[in-house]
This record gives sequence, C-alpha cells and structure tokens, in this order.
Amino acid sequence: MSEYYKFLPKIPALPDNLIAELLDYIYKSDLSQLNTSWWAKDEKYQNRRVKINEVEYTSSKGILIDLQPKLLDFIHNNITRDYLKSAAIITDRVSPVWGAHTDTTRRFLILNIIEPGGPNVITRWYQEKDKPVFRFEKPNVTPLDYSNLIELEKVCYPTNRWILMETKVIHDIQNIMSDRIAINVGLFAEDTDRLIDSPIYKVFG
Repeated sequence: MSEYYKFLPKIPALPDNLIAELLDYIYKSDLSQLNTSWWAKDEKYQNRRVKINEVEYTSSKGILIDLQPKLLDFIHNNITRDYLKSAAIITDRVSPVWGAHTDTTRRFLILNIIEPGGPNVITRWYQEKDKPVFRFEKPNVTPLDYSNLIELEKVCYPTNRWILMETKVIHDIQNIMSDRIAINVGLFAEDTDRLIDSPIYKVFG
C-alpha cells in the first residue's frame, strides 16, 4: 500500500463531455494570457535546471488555468468545496522532466490526469540524503542534483481516475513527451501526516 498516493474510487469519473469541453477550451486559448501560476513570474524557477545521472535538464513548467463553471460544479457536487485552489494544469513538452520539488502551500493534492503526456510518464517520490522524508520548509524544497536523492516510490498514473497525492515529500515527473493535462484540487493543511488519515480519503477511498 503506497504512502504517497491513493486512488479515490468513490469519486465518479469525469463525463466525456466535460473532458471534451476542457480540451477544446485549452487548445483554442492563448494559455499565456490565462496562466495563474505563481511560478510564471518567478525568474529563478523559470530557469531551473536539474542534474540526473550527470545529465542536465531544464525543468519543465506547468501553466495553471481556472476551471470552467461546469467543471467547478462537478468538483463542488462530487468532491469538496473546501480547497485551496482548483485548476487545470498543462505541463509543457519543452523538457522530459519536471524537476524534483515539494509543493509550496497545499498539503495534499487531488488530481485527475486527462492527457498523460506520453505512454510512460512517471511520478516519483524521493528522500534527500540525511533529511527527513516529509519536508515542510517554506516556500518549498527544490533540489537540483539527483545524486543526493533516494527514490522511494514511482507510479504511472492512469487517465480519468481521481487520485490523492502526497505533496510534502520531494517528487518529480519524468518521461514527458507531449503536453500533459490534469485537473488539480489543492487541499489545505490538515492535522495529519498520512494520506489514509485525510478526511478526503476517509470519505472517497
């Protein structure tokens, strides 16, 4: 049983029409004008490079866009209204790697992969040598050299499944070959260190 992600089988899959409307909206929009991510204005994050097995990669970046009203209604009616932020995230294909990091504010993340970004896109979690597994430093942890990271677990997420994910353990995304599109619902800090103790998992797990 994974400590870093859990499927939420009691949340219904997204209907095909909502997926089609989201993709149509994304592909017809100027995403640079819709981007609401904090890192879009962070020059250091925009230029981040990571080293994996002595090979350097520019870290991929995501574009956050607000969800359409029908998708918000789905989340409110089927999951929760109590969240930090809900958005669609488009991970660009400029690099095969979104470099290792912890998230800045959200404690856990609910996500649903709409377009996987390739046939073998992998999310991995790591522990930094001589550091604890859970990292609550602010604003966040962004290691650049993977030689100091110990892999804990990895997964290739399926599409259109709701997943609860640990964000305060260092994690990355690798093998990105095309734009990866997901719905993210960031959850506030909760009085728990484990996914299985999260109220969301107790209801929908």
